[in-house]
Amino acid sequence: MMQRTFALIKNGAILRGHVPAIRQMIRKAEMYVVLMKFFAVNPDPNQRDDQGTLRKFEELYRDHNGKHYWDILMKSVCPGSYAMLIQGDNAIDKWRKIMGPTDPEKARLTDPHSIRALYGTKIPDNATHGSDSHLSAIRETGIFFPGEYYGGA
Repeated sequence: MMQRTFALIKNGAILRGHVPAIRQMIRKAEMYVVLMKFFAVNPDPNQRDDQGTLRKFEELYRDHNGKHYWDILMKSVCPGSYAMLIQGDNAIDKWRKIMGPTDPEKARLTDPHSIRALYGTKIPDNATHGSDSHLSAIRETGIFFPGEYYGGA
């Protein structure tokens, strides 16, 4: 079933130069990037971005707000990350599979060829984010690409 999903390439993977390799893994999985945009956050709180990027990241991870790891989670996506809308057959499950386990250390043991095993360091700098369900994909796509048709079921 043709489907779209929301994904992020997090700041650490960008700084380490892994964007081309991650994009290649998407293509190898017979999916393609419909939209891709870099969302930057000005590190100076007095000159915060006027496009609300920080609020987008906070909304993306709203279920984690107030938890002990909130600040380091926000640092994993700031000062900027690539947001993507990926399309392909069963894109949600396929993207989750090629990302691998959330924890890069576990991924290196159980799925050593996954994105997080290859390009993540440790939680939360695990290289990527991906929607975990159809409803999450709709919500997360709407945060970063408002008005864009999500597609898929």
